[in-house]
Amino acid sequence: MLHLNYSVYLIQSPKDLEQLDREVAEEKQYKENYLGSIEKMWEEAFNFLRPGQSQDNTMALVSKIKIPGRGDLEEEIGKKFVPISEEIYKERNVLSVSTKIERNDDEESLIVTVVVLPIPKRAVSAKEYINEHTRQIKDDLKAKYEQAIADIIPDVFITGLTYESKTAEELGYKPALLEYKPIKYEKAFDTEIIYPVQENLSTEMAPDKIRGISNELISRFKTGVDSLVFERAQTGEVSKREVKGMADEYLKSHGYGTSILSANDHKVVLDRFYSAMYGNYILDPLIADDKISDIMILEPNRIRVKAQGKRYTTNVKFLSADDYIKFCDGIAIRNNLDIRHEDVHVFSDPYSSKDAYLRLNLTTARVNTNGFPAFQIRKIAKNKRDWDYLLNAGMLDETLMYYLIDRARTARGIIFCGKGASGKTTLMNTMLDCIPFNKSVEVMQESIELFTKVHPHIDFKQISKKNPLEVLARNGLLTDLDYYIIGETKGKEAKYLAMAVDSGHKGWTSVHASNAREGMIRLTDYVMMGTDYSQEQAIKQLLNMDTLIYMQDFKVCEIYQIKGWDKNKKEVIFEPVYIRPGMQILSAL
Repeated sequence: MLHLNYSVYLIQSPKDLEQLDREVAEEKQYKENYLGSIEKMWEEAFNFLRPGQSQDNTMALVSKIKIPGRGDLEEEIGKKFVPISEEIYKERNVLSVSTKIERNDDEESLIVTVVVLPIPKRAVSAKEYINEHTRQIKDDLKAKYEQAIADIIPDVFITGLTYESKTAEELGYKPALLEYKPIKYEKAFDTEIIYPVQENLSTEMAPDKIRGISNELISRFKTGVDSLVFERAQTGEVSKREVKGMADEYLKSHGYGTSILSANDHKVVLDRFYSAMYGNYILDPLIADDKISDIMILEPNRIRVKAQGKRYTTNVKFLSADDYIKFCDGIAIRNNLDIRHEDVHVFSDPYSSKDAYLRLNLTTARVNTNGFPAFQIRKIAKNKRDWDYLLNAGMLDETLMYYLIDRARTARGIIFCGKGASGKTTLMNTMLDCIPFNKSVEVMQESIELFTKVHPHIDFKQISKKNPLEVLARNGLLTDLDYYIIGETKGKEAKYLAMAVDSGHKGWTSVHASNAREGMIRLTDYVMMGTDYSQEQAIKQLLNMDTLIYMQDFKVCEIYQIKGWDKNKKEVIFEPVYIRPGMQILSAL
């Protein structure tokens, strides 16, 4: 395949033009009406066309095209470059097309010099013809020159059209790339799917009108002239009774009195107002939706949810950026969060929803690059998901259900593995109620996610700044326990779990891992973080964590049991119990 080599430069002074004239005078000329010098050609074209002056003093554009090894075709190529240059730049604008032979060792290369007055739009400018990054003529112009000589040089490379045939090795492709099979395309890859949320208002007045009135009231007291009322209401300086009085007075004075609003409609307006002042506000219908497990506010007008394992963008939006910031401020004040000095907050709300415990995560605008706070809610149903729910949701089948019920009673230890929101906590919570009632249990957790309404002896401890997990975990070893459970292990506190299961307790925990066996590796790393154990010592202390369950997309995907330690290979002996057909699971390292 023959590649042409291109170079280009601008003539920007009469002196440069004189020097170019001397060079071209020694070359073979193909322009039929050539006047003996480029300067004369330039003057005639410039005077005839009368173009505007160039901003950068450009007088001419010079392209040099090198055709390696083809000096024998000088005459044929020179003649072909004249009409193609006139097609590209217009006939009168082409000042010269000349050739010369360049000899290098045993090879003769042909150099074609094309000089033009570049006038794309009544003013001298070379920008339309030059690629500003490569400083060569643009690819479409290259292709025209290459196509013009393709009949006499069949193997010429045509820019943008020719693909050189090379082996995979020459192209740098390795077996992993050649054998790679992309996943099947899904619409969600590049299409934002909307989760429609409809606020059901039972009103006599049109619902949109009711929303308009209540939004007007909300704006007045949250971000408008009476916004100080919102701030004082959060701290209790202004009572709810006083706030109601102010709201009633505003409605009355703005033409929304009892003659306009019925008693029911008045109550609906105030309920929406109170929710904005003291509650979850526009998130209420999302929290009430049983299909939604997670709510994520990224920006005032971008609220995402996870519903039945899939992510969506909702049609719910705050009234303004200030409205959203005030919402976050209210959440912080009511939950005693110090957002002036601390940027990351994880806390629980067991009261505002009748159906769900809420695990809340608030990060301030100082952390987020978009300039807004980020607020996330994880919903944990107060009515615990029972086995029937998990069966209907497709998490498992009856065979696995009976197996897991038995493991809750007999396993020496269980590791629930998977990424966030994969179903680990839901399954662990259901299995809690299967622990024999004659056993004592302690559960340590960061927020209220694990709970029971049936087991008579489970003590739940909540992690806090005053009582970090490491303190609670150490204390748990000093009490009379049969089951020692850490909701999620994230670091060196794992050493206490290892000590517990190594001393006869049954231990449960969850970790973030990409498959079941990696769950053991991850927990081992955490034990090593808190001790001076070698990897082998840490693993041996965890061998009693004999059941590993991997969750993905709210489904049980893998179950392994640990059968011991291979002394010769110095590795854990894993026995597969279950691997869900058709699931793509990352292999263990």
